[in-house]
Amino acid sequence: MAHVVESLLVKNAFKADTIITARYMVNTETGPFTKTDDFHIQSIQIKANNYWFKSRNLKTDAIIDINWNSVVQIDGMTPDRFIDTYELNADGSVKNVGKKRGRKTKNAI
Repeated sequence: MAHVVESLLVKNAFKADTIITARYMVNTETGPFTKTDDFHIQSIQIKANNYWFKSRNLKTDAIIDINWNSVVQIDGMTPDRFIDTYELNADGSVKNVGKKRGRKTKNAI
C-alpha cells in the first residue's frame, strides 16, 4: 500500500480540506476500544516503512497519528474508489484509460 500513497502524493490527492474517516484506539476506564471519527490531515509521515497521517479530530480537536491501513473513507469514498478516481491501480501504477464515450475516430471505423 505504500506505493499507492506515494502515487497519490505525487498527484497531490491529499489537499488541505481532505477529510478522512478512520479507526483509532481509545483508552478508557474499562479498557481500550476502537472508535471511528472524521479527521483533517495536517501532515503525512513515513515511520517504519508505513505512511502515517498526523490528523486533527473534527469533534475534539485532538491530534492523532493514523496509519494508512486504518483509513475507512477519504472524502466520503472508500480508499479503493478514491484510488480509482485518480486512475491508479491498487499497486500504485497508472491505469491505461482509453476513450469510453463519444464518436469513434475515422481510423477506428
